[in-house]
Amino acid sequence: MSRWLSRAREATSTGLAPAGAGRSSLRCRVVAHAFVLTLAGSLGACAAGSIVEERVVVELVQPSSEGAQIARQAGDTAQLPARYVASVTDRRHVLVLRCLDEAQCRQAIDRLRADRSSYLHVDVDERRHVHTP
Repeated sequence: MSRWLSRAREATSTGLAPAGAGRSSLRCRVVAHAFVLTLAGSLGACAAGSIVEERVVVELVQPSSEGAQIARQAGDTAQLPARYVASVTDRRHVLVLRCLDEAQCRQAIDRLRADRSSYLHVDVDERRHVHTP
């Protein structure tokens, strides 16, 4: 039994509760409290469920094998967190962009494609489209 419920029952049984605060009033408060907790949990799950991870293959203007540097530069350009996944060649690398939704991912990919001084090509890896719960 929760501490709150114990205190509420004690207040009701000792007469410290306001007039009219009987057993039915206590049940209403307990139900309302449970409803609020359930609603808060549902909203948190909805917010966490909207994360999208988009795999992209970038072809660099200058060859590089420094995965951390490639991800950092891509993240700065895309204005989103980027994670290095793998090297295909010394110019082609696979990254994951972490977005709040599909629209944000598209905008980030557009920013990468616009950076012609760093990237020859930026392609979405259609085989690996991941939604994170």
